[in-house]
This record gives sequence, structure tokens and C-alpha cells, in this order.
Amino acid sequence: MHLNWKIAVADAIQMALYAVLAPVFLVIYIVQLFLRYLDDSKEVNAKHVLITGATSGLGEAMALKYAKTAATLHLFGRSEAKLKETEAACKNVNRKCNVKTYAVDITDSKKFVSMIEKCATEEKIDLVIAAAGIIRSTSNTPEDPMAYMDECIDVNVKGVMNTILPFVPKMKEEGKGQLCVIVGALGNGTFGSDPIYEGSKNCVRVMLEGMMGPLRRSGVSLTIVSPGYLHTKMTKGKKTFMMLEPSYMADRIFEGLQRKDSFICDPYPLYLLTALVRIIPAQVFVSVREWLAPSKSDKSAWFSC
Repeated sequence: MHLNWKIAVADAIQMALYAVLAPVFLVIYIVQLFLRYLDDSKEVNAKHVLITGATSGLGEAMALKYAKTAATLHLFGRSEAKLKETEAACKNVNRKCNVKTYAVDITDSKKFVSMIEKCATEEKIDLVIAAAGIIRSTSNTPEDPMAYMDECIDVNVKGVMNTILPFVPKMKEEGKGQLCVIVGALGNGTFGSDPIYEGSKNCVRVMLEGMMGPLRRSGVSLTIVSPGYLHTKMTKGKKTFMMLEPSYMADRIFEGLQRKDSFICDPYPLYLLTALVRIIPAQVFVSVREWLAPSKSDKSAWFSC
């Protein structure tokens, strides 16, 4: 790869600034954590919870977790039959929980938004969990890259925003409420193994981080969740390390939401790795990745030349 010396100098200055400023921001962050734990406010226990992607994976695990608290659950999913299975599982966990199901395809924006807006205006939702997402096990070599891109944008970006935005006005007016979005560890950077999926997740993360400050000042908490790969049907065939069980991650999210954490990540080593990718200048990272990755690994990729 040809390196532009001007960009290389700029990258060197950027990394030097990170080295100088990182300790300052670390001290500020530690002070904020200390002040938060001094706060004697009670933990938050949501009573009315809306969950998308509730028919499988982490969405289903979160439904089962909140069923134990006897919360009223509003479960969204594409399959009516699978929603009924999740409802039955929740009732089996705790017969006192009230479950309402909504069968709709999140990519059908008009119908989905209509149902979400109805919940936002007619129901007392105090926690929204956007868990619907999509990834293909063979996404490094999709048969139709543009179709896969449309799918990722429709579900991972538009689907998330269509889920949480209708609740924002009412929550801001009341000065309370929680929004939780499952972004994933690959939403914290890009490794180039699945540019379309990683791009969609990074896109929604940037938008959420921009919303976090204004929402917090209005009394509304926004939590971004960055789990590693989970053992689900969508990740079947994926070869990666530190795979987590959805039930384990649901426990971590539940605890974090009780504290109103802004970020929840697990496994932590993977989060550190993706965080490092975010601060390394792009030219440096791409050069290192090109040097480390075997050239044959990209030959079958749709973006190879």
C-alpha cells in the first residue's frame, strides 16, 4: 500500500494527542463513575417493557428475563407462531407476567412504525429494547451484495430508529424512560470481515452517541449494548472466539439497565480490541491489517478485485 507522507504525519500527530489526552479523559471518567456510585438513588425496575426481535436470540432472552419480574411485555417479531412460543415460555417462567404480541416485519416500515406509535401513545412503556438485528453467516461472500446492504440498513439502522424515536417525545415530556439498543461489538469499529454489517452497526452507533447527551439532560437514559457474537441461529457457521450465551448477556444487560448504564459490553477483551480500532488512524489500521491478514482470505470476498 502506498502511504501519503502528509497523512502519515497527521496520523502521528493524532496518535500523540491521544497519548497526551487519554489520561485526562480517563481521570474524568473515573471521577464520573465515583460520583455515580455515591448517588443513593434506587435501582430502576421497568414495569412495561417493549422488545423487538423477541422471537429468538437476545431479544427472546431479554423477554424471559423481564418475565421473571412480572413486567408487562410488548413483544415484536415477524412470526406470529414464534411469538406465541415466546409468550408461552414467558408464562412458564412467571404466570403473573402480562404478555402482548405484535407480529410484523420490521422492514415493513409503514406498518411497523404504525404499531410502534400506537404503543407509544396508548401504552405506558418505560423501557424499549431494540434487539432486532440481522447478520448472515456467509456475509463475506453474499450472492447479492446490494440486497444484503439494503437488508442491513433496513433492519440494523432504520429498524432501530423506527423502534426508539416514537417514544422520545413522550419520555422527554415526562422526564423519564429508558431506551436500550443492541449494537454489538462490531459496531465499535471495523475489522473488514463483513463491511456491510459492520458499516450498518457503526452507522447506528454514531447516531445513538449523538442522541445520548440531549436525552440524558431530559431525564431519558439511552443504553448502547456491545456484546460479542452470541450463540444464535444467525451466527451459525461463524468461526470466532468468545461466543456468549444469550441468557448470560441478558443478565448483564438487565443489571446494567437497573443502574442506567450508558454502555454495556461483554466480553470485555473484545470491547477493548474494538475500542483500540476506533482510535487508531485508518491508514495505520488498514496497513497493519493488510500485512497481518493472509491475502487468500479476501479472494472470495465480494469486494475483492
